[in-house]
Amino acid sequence: MLLLSFALAADIREPLTDLVSPIVDEGLVGALVVAVIADGEVRYLSFGRMALDGTRVADKNSGFEIGSVSKVFTGLLLAEAVRRGEVQLSDPASKHLGIELPTWQGVPITLLDLATHTSGLPRLQPQFDPPDPSDPYATATWDTIESSLTGLELDDKPGDTYLYSNLGVAILGEALSRAAGQPFAQLVEQRITGPLRMESTTVDASEIIEGHDPDGLAVAPWTLQSYAPAGGIHSTPRDLARFVAAHLNPSSELAPSVDLATRKHRPLGAHGSIGLLWHRTANGVVWHNGQTGGFHSLIAFKPDAQVGIIALGDTATDLVDQVGFAALQLVVGQQPEPIPITRSISIDPEVLASYPGKYGPASIEQIDGVLWLQLPDQPKHRLWAETESSFFLRTAPVKLRFEGKKLLFDQDGVAHQEWRRRR
Repeated sequence: MLLLSFALAADIREPLTDLVSPIVDEGLVGALVVAVIADGEVRYLSFGRMALDGTRVADKNSGFEIGSVSKVFTGLLLAEAVRRGEVQLSDPASKHLGIELPTWQGVPITLLDLATHTSGLPRLQPQFDPPDPSDPYATATWDTIESSLTGLELDDKPGDTYLYSNLGVAILGEALSRAAGQPFAQLVEQRITGPLRMESTTVDASEIIEGHDPDGLAVAPWTLQSYAPAGGIHSTPRDLARFVAAHLNPSSELAPSVDLATRKHRPLGAHGSIGLLWHRTANGVVWHNGQTGGFHSLIAFKPDAQVGIIALGDTATDLVDQVGFAALQLVVGQQPEPIPITRSISIDPEVLASYPGKYGPASIEQIDGVLWLQLPDQPKHRLWAETESSFFLRTAPVKLRFEGKKLLFDQDGVAHQEWRRRR
């Protein structure tokens, strides 16, 4: 592959701005920071919201929730624990937890199963019903996780089937903590962020910028409790650039653990393979993304090309992934496709005023010139106009169309419901 020199690679600002500008102009992402690592150097590009003093709301030193990117820290901690002789990948997780985990016909869940999402455990603990959906993990202590495992049966033999599991990574983090005799947050600091001088990276305890939902509304930070190994780390673009740079540096003091964490451990068919919580594409890109209620993150690197990127957004949307992967393409001299977005329009206030009412189980309400959809037992969703009669959600793959006294509800591109107006 022909690589751009970093002097040229750093000049991706213009093509990347062309890709990002429609997303920012439409309000789909508020503030976005991209870091590019190549030739041992880092360049930062900031987009989006401006502060009153004319500076960017987010820059290389801004704090973000990084969500499931936290998982690769846990994977690296596992590799480091193996290097120190504290655990083996083949160890049954129960050995280090002091409790019995579910088995499948007597086959135990190993640490490797947890680190490759092949444990057979569900995505979340059984009966997961957060009292506050805006902070869903706030009450998820280890006691609640442990009690939820009682009577749980696995549907698949551990090691056989990929099933993404936040629960599994929470359990892995607890096992590593007990094996080392230290809390998870302390392990992260002593074994990763300290050695790499990532001074602004902490577990649920740092200053972060304001996060937003896909409609652009501000949301409160998440409290991850015992799910911190799966999604509770806060970091900055600058710190994450140091993290990725260490993964590209064979002389890094963490290099042996990085090698174990990023190599292929289980195949994922057409989707490539998985390391210790790192995903690997068929063409050699190592990556992970993450999302919380108000943020989205992506880190990715290509070891054979010695380049990497970080993309952090203050809005919970996977458009941040698309921007990040586009940046990675640009830095290796490829031309990414335009990022598709659905644009919204303004419509006549009189037309808008004709739509509120009850349609089957749905309520349409107008507040300050904006339509909102309310379904039973769900939060309100803002409706964005695509035409004078067609609307879409940014929070879900849903479109609605008003036809006289009817409301047509489509999900995932398929006609789903047709409701008649009740009043």
